[in-house]
Formats: sequence, structure tokens, C-alpha cells
Amino acid sequence: MVEKFKEELSSLNKSLENTPNNAQALSARGNIYRMMKKYEEALKDLDKALEIDPNNCHALGNVENVSSNRFIRIMVG
Repeated sequence: MVEKFKEELSSLNKSLENTPNNAQALSARGNIYRMMKKYEEALKDLDKALEIDPNNCHALGNVENVSSNRFIRIMVG
């Protein structure tokens, strides 16, 4: 699974080199970071995606998921 994430990240990173303000690519990369439990990186991408497109429902949902995951991680320790 980790290898698949790395492949997807590589592809998205290349896409974002060419179009750094691509809200969909930022949201997708943020989601991958979320699934990898890299919450700071996830929020950075998701926040940027929402700056570009405030109505991006995928980014909005993933921000909620990241926040929830971070809260659970804090509570469980």
C-alpha cells in the first residue's frame, strides 16, 4: 500500500510542478498524506486547495477527516 501512495505522490508532485495552483491535485495529494498519517502535510495541501477553490468538497471533507484523526491521536496518545 505504501508503494502505491509513493507512486501517486510522485505523479501528483510532477503535476503540481507544472500547475502549482491545481486545487484538485492539491486535494488529492492532501488526501494521500492523510491516509499516510502525515497530517501536517495533508492540512497544508488541503488548506491551499481551499484557498484556490473554497467550494472544493473533497478538500473540505478531508480537512474534517484530518482534524478528526489528529484529535483521536491526541486522545489515545
